[in-house]
Amino acid sequence: MSDPNDPAAHCAIGRALWLQHAHDGALGELNQSVRLSPNYAFAHYTLAFVQAQTGDPARAIDAADIASHLSPLDPMMFGTHRVRTFALLRLGKIEEAADFAKLVGEHAGDHVHAHAVSALTLAAAGRVEEAQAARRRISALRPDYNFKLFKEALHMLDDLTGIYQKAAKLLQIPEC
Repeated sequence: MSDPNDPAAHCAIGRALWLQHAHDGALGELNQSVRLSPNYAFAHYTLAFVQAQTGDPARAIDAADIASHLSPLDPMMFGTHRVRTFALLRLGKIEEAADFAKLVGEHAGDHVHAHAVSALTLAAAGRVEEAQAARRRISALRPDYNFKLFKEALHMLDDLTGIYQKAAKLLQIPEC
């Protein structure tokens, strides 16, 4: 409110609105952030993140492309790969989503939810052996990990939830 032209403030408000499940408001704030600062890679990434999970998956890929171009050496690039994974899965491009999910797992360090995205997407694509390797990484990081934790951390539309719920059963990740 003190500076309506601050792109970081709009980005922060957009993230906060997304956490409150106010997705339309989040998209409005994030779009304003990138309008104010077209070179703000984190705002493009955040816009891609929200679009991939609750909005337009094709626009998510466009925003992820911009974020990747603006910050090609970003140490959090696994997040951008995660965005692509979600968007591609929602677009029905399961094999391509699995390829990006593999990159998520390879670059996620100890980020358990990222490894879950990798494992679950690989399982959804029928790449069970690779999925089980990612599942073992999840178990090593957090033995009590369950699908409820995944859903709460990454609230998404029912289309993704359904795909991932089936994959979780295949990998014997408990519901809660």
